[in-house]
Amino acid sequence: MGRCIHCDKDGVFVFTDRFGLCPRCRTVVALDLNDRASSLNGCAEVVDTSKELVTRLARCDEAIEHLRYTRDAQVQ
Repeated sequence: MGRCIHCDKDGVFVFTDRFGLCPRCRTVVALDLNDRASSLNGCAEVVDTSKELVTRLARCDEAIEHLRYTRDAQVQ
């Protein structure tokens, strides 16, 4: 019997992958992680190219929030 760690669906016919995700949640989580990775790359690019300190710091804060969300989502 499997149990998805994302949606808590369980039962005899619930199959999970090695990360404990059902097929539906695997897709949702993968899309979310891809979006966050894209945002992180954008933040890094702005930090590297911007001349405004305020903008650079704001993008660093945004990147930290994305990383914290990813870390906290993985712990659950």
